[in-house]
Amino acid sequence: MTTTNEVTGAGTVSRETAQDKANREMLEDDARANAQLVLTADQQLLLSEIQRMNAQSRTWQAEGPDRVAFLLTEDMAHWSRFGINSVADFDEMQRLEDAKEARKNAYADYAEEYERNETAHAAAIARYMKPGEPLTFTPFAFAL
Repeated sequence: MTTTNEVTGAGTVSRETAQDKANREMLEDDARANAQLVLTADQQLLLSEIQRMNAQSRTWQAEGPDRVAFLLTEDMAHWSRFGINSVADFDEMQRLEDAKEARKNAYADYAEEYERNETAHAAAIARYMKPGEPLTFTPFAFAL
């Protein structure tokens, strides 16, 4: 938790930042929700599936010191807050996340290619310019 310290005449006083307060309150809300949460059969199956996936990730990570695995939260209040209350809901969310990541990766590849072409274009222009000559563009028009 991040706190700010103020030195006053009475000594140093630690103050919780607004973001820390919001995070703490969210965790407290989750704890209260979990204490009252009675899992449905679908939620119990979802929790079992998440626990199985986390066990699989831990096993994979233990196979080598260079492996890092990220675990899914087993906090059912978290999943419920996002409308994920069954294995089918979870699978749909994963499918949508995979599609979103694929789209982002496709754009990243395009952006890298654009950057490479732009750099090559600038280098080609620089080869034909005299040192110190300003870069100017001549307007042109064409008809179809």
